[in-house]
Amino acid sequence: MDPLTHTLSGVLLSRTGFYQKWGRPATIALVVGAVIPDIDHITLRLLGPIAYLKYHRGFTHSIIGIMPLAILIAFWVPIFFKQTKERIDYLNLAGLGILGIIAHIFLDLITSYGTQIFFPFDNYRYSLDLVFIIDPYFSLIFILPPILWTFKKEKARTIAVTAIIMIFAYLAFAYATKNLAAKSAKAEMQRININASRIEAIPMPLSPFKWSVFIEDEKRFYQMDIDIVRDTINTLAFDKISSDDAIHNDINKSAYRASEQSRGHPRQRRGSGRDEARSEAYFQHTPQRRARSNAGMRSYDALYMIKKADSLEMVKVYKWFARFPVVTMKMSEGEHIIEYYDIRFNSMPPRKPFLLKVVLDKDGVFKDGELFFHSIKP
Repeated sequence: MDPLTHTLSGVLLSRTGFYQKWGRPATIALVVGAVIPDIDHITLRLLGPIAYLKYHRGFTHSIIGIMPLAILIAFWVPIFFKQTKERIDYLNLAGLGILGIIAHIFLDLITSYGTQIFFPFDNYRYSLDLVFIIDPYFSLIFILPPILWTFKKEKARTIAVTAIIMIFAYLAFAYATKNLAAKSAKAEMQRININASRIEAIPMPLSPFKWSVFIEDEKRFYQMDIDIVRDTINTLAFDKISSDDAIHNDINKSAYRASEQSRGHPRQRRGSGRDEARSEAYFQHTPQRRARSNAGMRSYDALYMIKKADSLEMVKVYKWFARFPVVTMKMSEGEHIIEYYDIRFNSMPPRKPFLLKVVLDKDGVFKDGELFFHSIKP
């Protein structure tokens, strides 16, 4: 969740009765608790973006991380805010810190980024996939109460409690629309004959009525962008592994589009029978010596280079982080460029956040690697 919403969650909680009892120190403790888990952002500065993927929303967002952070709050807050120590003891400060930290973890958990709440016993990134990481409608529920109680101070507690009820009502509504989107996606799957092994719905930016439903089958990921209000579905399909010359797979690396305006028939490109056979050999990772149309590479060579890249630690971390990773292989000036992209973040093209690019030389030796947080691809 965005920093503003995290901060305001602490302010909102303070007005449910804690501010009325302990005054400003209660607000300070809750606000610090609501933002302190993101102290792990420092890993990006010190250790680089791959470490950021690995450690962000790890220890400081876990159950075992709550108490150490709360103790820090109990001792730090009185140092910087002298009046705090006079009005509230360390134990209550720690308790307020715990409440703020839990609020932070919860607000992160409802997004689709993933949070390691059981770190270090379980490194799975849990997510409820209910709210986009920046949701103006959801954030408005946090923004309005401080404005309202500025004019009605005696109603501050009522306003705060009402806002918290509205937060959970919004999440319940999001859960309902998410299920509607998943239902629409399943109907579309049957219509275009997709045999899915996994289906997950993720919120799109700026609206609780728009969802990206991701579907996985043996060879591809499908992204169905669904608008509940307009009753439209826009479908994209991504080969799990592809190359820039594409070997004419029946659905190219960049995707086919179906129902762009409504629920029309998908416009699906299909190659010749020979192309289909070559595609099958490619996706089954069999070392077939088929000539490629660009730069004379062979499918076996491409798969060998991808395997070399997969052995790199940065790629292992990325594949652990990603939920729907697609791999694209291309050649440039004798170098093998392999891109890994989690299409979970494919909600605002041409932006490609969290795109990992690995460069190998002609012999498969690692040359360079870079993680782009806000890459723009033409």
